[in-house]
Amino acid sequence: VGQASAAAPQQWQLASTAALVASMPTPAHAGGMFDFGITLPFVAITFLVMMATLNALWYSPVTAEVDDRNAKLLKTLSEATDMLSKADE
Repeated sequence: VGQASAAAPQQWQLASTAALVASMPTPAHAGGMFDFGITLPFVAITFLVMMATLNALWYSPVTAEVDDRNAKLLKTLSEATDMLSKADE
């Protein structure tokens, strides 16, 4: 009788643990190479917002400055070429 009463709590604990594990949801197959869950639209929206923000705040002003610099350099080069041609005459 002593062994049966000692084995009963162990069986009860084992059964409750098994029931708890069986009731847990199965994990999704997340973390694969192509995980098309809710994160895909979130990443796409984040990418587009960052692209628009960087374009407005960084790329457009820098591109404008580079274009102005190139125009000034071409003007200076043209003037220098004209001065050189006049000096050769």
